[in-house]
Amino acid sequence: MWDRMCGKEKDLKEKEREGERERGEKERERETERENERQRDNETEINIYALKLLHDHTHNNDIMLLASATNSVIVEPIAKRLGFKNIVSTEVEIIDEIYTGKVLGIPALSEGKLIKVKEWMLQNSIESFDNTSFYSDSINDLPLLAAVSKPVAVNPDDMLREECRKRSWEIIDLP
Repeated sequence: MWDRMCGKEKDLKEKEREGERERGEKERERETERENERQRDNETEINIYALKLLHDHTHNNDIMLLASATNSVIVEPIAKRLGFKNIVSTEVEIIDEIYTGKVLGIPALSEGKLIKVKEWMLQNSIESFDNTSFYSDSINDLPLLAAVSKPVAVNPDDMLREECRKRSWEIIDLP
């Protein structure tokens, strides 16, 4: 009788492990579907007129860099979708595959974005901002806009719009 109970107990434990494996597989499938939905959501938010601007730069064989204050976890899939090979963004700390919420290094915001872009330029043997364009919608990007040879505000916030008017910088209002 003891042998039969141990056998039944072993069968139950094996079934529990099998159930856990199945639940784990189903959870991974659900997470993959959620990630696919997030990517589809991002794709639908890309403005066709902005894509045209990117296409024109690609067609001209321009070196393109996506510089964003947003963290790299969010920026990288979007940059990949848009065809960017070069990215500057805010880096976040990851310990044991868990995001801690801490920023690593300088955030790519305001003067920090300019610093990170200059670091990228040095690493890529680009010596100056001659013949460079930078597109932005935020007054936070004023340091980088002021550094490039062709600053362009795209659907700018009110403060950036006013600054562009003062400096005679180009403004593009996309639908």
